[in-house]
Amino acid sequence: MKQPKNSSGFTLVELMVTLAVAIILIAVAVPSFRSTTHSTRMTTQVNSFASFLMLARAEAVKRQHTVQVIS
Repeated sequence: MKQPKNSSGFTLVELMVTLAVAIILIAVAVPSFRSTTHSTRMTTQVNSFASFLMLARAEAVKRQHTVQVIS
């Protein structure tokens, strides 16, 4: 059976190659994404702790008394 000359679409081989390339790209990107997520979480924690220290300092100055930060 002949296909018409103006047929459009993808062959199964083309789809499988595309899928294989996509899987390889995802496999490479996932570890990098995890590292970025971990780094962002650490930065958030450090900024939060610095904010608590600044608040404690402001309270100590306002009250003119020693203030403790307990985690």
